[in-house]
Formats: sequence, structure tokens, C-alpha cells
Amino acid sequence: MLLLTSLERVRAYIELENTVKNNRILTNFIASVSSNIQSFLDRDLTLQEYTEYYNVDNIRSEYQIKNFPVTEIASVTSDVTGLYDGSQSSQTKFYIGVSARSVALDFPVFGARKGLKVTYTGGLAISPTRSVFAITSSGTWIAGNYVTGSTSGAVGIIKSITQAVPTSITLEVLYGIFSVGESLTSQTSEGSPNLAGVTATINTITSRSLVEIAPEIAQACEMQIRYNWKHKDDFENAGVNKDGTTFSKLSKNLDYADIYQLRPEVRGMLVKHRNIYIG
Repeated sequence: MLLLTSLERVRAYIELENTVKNNRILTNFIASVSSNIQSFLDRDLTLQEYTEYYNVDNIRSEYQIKNFPVTEIASVTSDVTGLYDGSQSSQTKFYIGVSARSVALDFPVFGARKGLKVTYTGGLAISPTRSVFAITSSGTWIAGNYVTGSTSGAVGIIKSITQAVPTSITLEVLYGIFSVGESLTSQTSEGSPNLAGVTATINTITSRSLVEIAPEIAQACEMQIRYNWKHKDDFENAGVNKDGTTFSKLSKNLDYADIYQLRPEVRGMLVKHRNIYIG
């Protein structure tokens, strides 16, 4: 499971001090809300290789991939027994379907339970909050210092830097989206003066974080955490009273979406990334 945001981002969003007590509560909220969001989405967000099996009928030629978008399909095999014990057939006539959300077949298939096996690379990002860039730099770059993009206005914290050529820098992205070609400056803290002689230019993106690829997911997570923080001391009072009995808002008129304990506006931001199987 990906943790969809970081302590640094949440503290900045809620405007909280960096204390042991705050970090303990926020760490738990980050984990629980990230889990609820990914359960609501019914999919994995990590960019990696997956294998899925599909029940096949004779008339379908396209099957929806769970962990979209698909970047590569490594193999497609079919087996009318569904056992994949060595009798399966490897296929070569397939391609990535509409909006990189499916595998489309260009060969005849026979109806069978678990009759199709697809191995593919899909998902959104390797890391939720950390991006890696190849840069050309001058001066001394120090882990823990801040970085600001001159064009994007994006801000991050240096987590690591490799001084080999080309230089590689890993940033914990606090906000904004860094862009190729922009210059970077460094500061000891957010808003402090630029460090003299410490500059760089982003040449290429090695790996983008989830917060840059799909910032609405991280923002939805942070919005829910803010709500949980605000009500951390009065969840038991967040309800209605009838005839002397208190009913929590969650248990009253519980519907399908409520089981994820996500605010409606949070769910609205996530819908386009949800895996909704049709057919």
C-alpha cells in the first residue's frame, strides 16, 4: 500500500508544528486514510508489473485492466482449462486499449473461466511523494535543505543527492510540479534567502512522484486527514440525537460509499482514478 502523502506535506497543509505528539497522530491518519482511499479506488497505484486473470466469453475482444494506466503489456496467454499448468498458449496479437485502461485482443478466444492471463506494467508512480531528477548543478547541495523551481514555483526538500555525472537529486515534493529545463535554487528553510552559488537545472525526469502525476489524489488524502484532525477529539459527538439516543453520522443512513469513511468532496476528487469494472 502506498502512503499517499507525507508528514511534511500534511503539517504544512494543516499548519501544525513538528512535534512528537502531532507526528504520531498524523502518521496514523496518513496510513488509515491512504488505506481507505485505495480500498475506495479498488486498485493499486504503484507503478510496477502485475498479473491478472480474466473470465473469457466468445464475443469479447477487450478486457479492462485494474491498475491503469497501462504502459506495457509483457505477455498474454490463454488456457481453456484455466489451470496454466503448461498447456496454455502464448499470444502475440494484442495491444493496449482505449485510454490505456484495457488489453485488446486480435485473436480468437474461447469461453472459459480464468481463460486469459495478462502480465503488464501499470499504475501511476513508484513513490507517492519523492521525485528523482537528473540535474546539472553548481555549488554544494545538502540533504535536508529546500529547493525551489524558478518557473514552476514548486518546492521540495532534498532527500538525497548523487554527485556523479549526471547529478541525480531526490526531492520530497511539498507542493507544485517541477518542470524540465527550469533552474533550481536552494534554501536552508522554506522562504529563507537563496544559498549563494547553489544553482541547478533540471535536465530530465528520472521518476515522478504521485503528488506530481496525480496531485488530486494526495490533496484528497490531505483533505480527509484535515477533517479527521479537526474531529479527532469529538468523533463520538458527531451525530444526531433522537429520543435521548445519539446516533453517529456514519451509522445513520449508511450507504455503500460511507464504508470507506471518506468525505463526499474527497470521493469526488478520486472518482476518475477508480477501478469500475463494467461487464
